[in-house]
Amino acid sequence: MRNKIVMITAALAVMMAMTGIAAAYVAVSPNNIEINIATDAPVAVTTQWYPGTSLVLDTMQIRVFKDTNGNGQVDSGELLSDDLEVQLDAEGYTSTYPAIYTTPLVWDSYTALVTDPLGNPSQLYTEYLNIRDANNGATGTDKYVIKFDSGNGVVAEWPISTSTAVDTAIPEFATVAIPIAAVLGLVFFFQQRKNKKEE
Repeated sequence: MRNKIVMITAALAVMMAMTGIAAAYVAVSPNNIEINIATDAPVAVTTQWYPGTSLVLDTMQIRVFKDTNGNGQVDSGELLSDDLEVQLDAEGYTSTYPAIYTTPLVWDSYTALVTDPLGNPSQLYTEYLNIRDANNGATGTDKYVIKFDSGNGVVAEWPISTSTAVDTAIPEFATVAIPIAAVLGLVFFFQQRKNKKEE
């Protein structure tokens, strides 16, 4: 029985190699998507799709789910959310509720043959997008999952977290030291002047 399974797996691998079909791979950068709802600053996201050598990707569906389980994937019962907005191809921001569906999709870049991160020959489709808070009730502890679906079996789910952190800039040393040195210098100068007058 074990030999049969090994032979079937090997046959499938050979067939996939001969037909140019490989396991699809999707890379998303940054790896940890965090939306700061205090600043409403959009986060630039790069998606790279490696569908093998034969699949043609010409559509994309984008949906955002509330990650109530907090595990970074869409589970049964988790609902679509309109808390975030997505911008594709420098167009306006669009709510992902119920979905952004683009067809035909004009990819930002395309390369006919590359080696994917798993070492397989593949095409490379790249799409850039921006994600931001839609001001629909997200809090600094909410978690989401953005789901990309090419419509022909290439699907990626990526976790998104939110924060309310406000950047507190720490001044550089020179920014603080120069005014203090100037004040001390003036105090010393006027003290010396006063001492000379008294003599």
